[in-house]
Amino acid sequence: MVFIGEYIGTIEEFIPEYGTYVEDGKIYAAVMGDLKQNNEKKIVFNMKLPRLTVGSIVLAEITDVRNNSATAKIIKFLGYRQNVFVSAGIFVSQISDEYADKVSSFLGVGDIVKARIVRNEKNLIDLSTKGNLGVVKAFCKVCRHELILNKEKIGSKTLICPNCKKGETRKMADDYGAVKDVF
Repeated sequence: MVFIGEYIGTIEEFIPEYGTYVEDGKIYAAVMGDLKQNNEKKIVFNMKLPRLTVGSIVLAEITDVRNNSATAKIIKFLGYRQNVFVSAGIFVSQISDEYADKVSSFLGVGDIVKARIVRNEKNLIDLSTKGNLGVVKAFCKVCRHELILNKEKIGSKTLICPNCKKGETRKMADDYGAVKDVF
């Protein structure tokens, strides 16, 4: 069993295939799984995690929010049963089709987002919530209760906290609230 980033060997010993990356002639695991070698000295993986490829849709929990970016932990790869825990980033330019000046206007810590993988290189994964993607479950920044859609204003992008009555905005997915339990 090898983990992401673990040293496998050199390019003189093995032929790197999918699931690996090469730096300075050394081969490292880009995925987690059981490592095998076939007769042609190619590295073959029996992967334990799904392939997180560009274009894949995932659910992620926002773990940190800064002015220009947010950090997220991918928790579900849609269409895959097991939970996945891989770090990713969301840059302000990838949040919305509209102009976004700061991430905190669109995302909050603890929010669950449905996002698309737009980059996956050398263990660096970037996500995008553009289009119909975005927050599917949000939490109040004051009291941490789950936010609900403001039903008083049709077409509103405002969420209301049922506990403290504070209104907040998010970059919501078209199916906000459809994901009740993601763990």
